[in-house]
Amino acid sequence: MNESSNSNTDSEDEDFEMDGSLGHVDIDLIAEILEFCLDRHCNKRNLSVLIFSILRNFSVTFRDAELFLSQINCMSDKSAAKQLFKFKTEPLVDLVEDGRELTKSSDSVNNLIRSERMVRNDLKAWGYEYKRNSKRPYFLGHERQDVVNDRNQLIDYFVNRKEDYYKINENLEWIFPEDKPTILIFHDESTFRSCEQYHSRWLEKGYEPFLNKGRGRSLMISDFLVSHPSSPFFFLAEEQWNRATKKYPSLLETDGIHYDKNTCTGSIKPGQDSYFESDTILSQFERLFQMLEFKTEYQNP
Repeated sequence: MNESSNSNTDSEDEDFEMDGSLGHVDIDLIAEILEFCLDRHCNKRNLSVLIFSILRNFSVTFRDAELFLSQINCMSDKSAAKQLFKFKTEPLVDLVEDGRELTKSSDSVNNLIRSERMVRNDLKAWGYEYKRNSKRPYFLGHERQDVVNDRNQLIDYFVNRKEDYYKINENLEWIFPEDKPTILIFHDESTFRSCEQYHSRWLEKGYEPFLNKGRGRSLMISDFLVSHPSSPFFFLAEEQWNRATKKYPSLLETDGIHYDKNTCTGSIKPGQDSYFESDTILSQFERLFQMLEFKTEYQNP
């Protein structure tokens, strides 16, 4: 840098007001500046800003900060404060010297290519924050106080009877109950979509868009998982299935659900098939109860 540019910089720094606008410098901003320095920007200016921001984090006065910076031959406190102010208020692309790329590459119009870390800092400066979007059907319905209370009661019921269940130890070996063998059967419903969305995202403060599940192009699977040594999935052997359908011919009906052979595992394609409404789920449970009678592995647990 030549003498002319140095004098211009010094003049601009003199015009910068050392007021309380900087306030307290938080740890996140210090981490951003450190990352900026480590990302091929480790020079006297940026190191001075890093040191100055740490001093301000510990509430060191401007006067003491100036004395400390001068003792270690860093930039003046005004220069560091001005640069720190830019870190807090301006896009980081403006803090890079002309002609220097953050990733040492450029696009067809020679624009600067910015790192993910730098973009993240800009989003924070613009009032965005990365968090979990709680404005979704699950939170709106499943976290009601009455639902939470019922769920806790149900959990307590199962926990108090854990010695009666088939369990797996840390060596993936089955532990068999001794007194009252009880087989746990879990119902699980999952939706697999081609355009799945992340729960956490960058959101403008005070604004959380409602993400509806919708009935887009997806595959819904409703299944039963079993805690039993015979198999983690519920199904009937061919001979068992033949006896079950003879007694319950309705098992041969699908009600618009695609059932895997000899199972209660059902799937639908929302938007093309019917939907997993309450009546559909109840009919699936009825199918399970009818088939349980013929599952010989469960008759003498």
